[in-house]
Amino acid sequence: MQFRWGVIPTDPDVQSNPQEWRAIQGPNFPGLFVYLFPTAFGVLICLNILWLLAGAGLLFPLQRPWNHIFTHVVLFLTIIIIHELIHAIGYPDRGLSRKTIIGFRPDLLMAYAHHYSPISRNRLLFVTILPFFILSLLPLVIFVIFGSGFLGQILSTGLLFVSLMNGVLSAGDLLGAIMVFRQIPPSAVIRFSGGKVYWKL
Repeated sequence: MQFRWGVIPTDPDVQSNPQEWRAIQGPNFPGLFVYLFPTAFGVLICLNILWLLAGAGLLFPLQRPWNHIFTHVVLFLTIIIIHELIHAIGYPDRGLSRKTIIGFRPDLLMAYAHHYSPISRNRLLFVTILPFFILSLLPLVIFVIFGSGFLGQILSTGLLFVSLMNGVLSAGDLLGAIMVFRQIPPSAVIRFSGGKVYWKL
């Protein structure tokens, strides 16, 4: 696993054989935000409804120490890091290969986890939605199982915060998964290059 700051690297195979690879079609920055904001809001509403139905009874975690801005920021940044590490774990070799890169683009305020060897479409779908299931839905399951007990009451605020904040972070992942599912055939081979997804049969 490698870490990178700045420009997203390109793939030599895609760059040297552009006629063989098709780029997935979708909105680019800044137009992407037109889709991201309503998606994030919709995910946030759906997760809140699920948590309320589960008995959490809270829209946002406001109890101490969660109501402190500094704590929120630190936890949010921690969730971003864990979110990207979970993406990486879904790649071949559990993300430990040097072909897996976790990076951050400060110009777009965007973190990413890419893998620079061919992967299947289904692997990409798995990688894309994995953080949403682990950080947004699994905490809800844990609360449903332990919510009526002492442990559940202690953990409920933290679980709720992680679930909701990661839900917001996962908006782009969910949009990406829909585009991959609709545009790329199941038998396709996929590569990342320069922040875009390319595929060929």
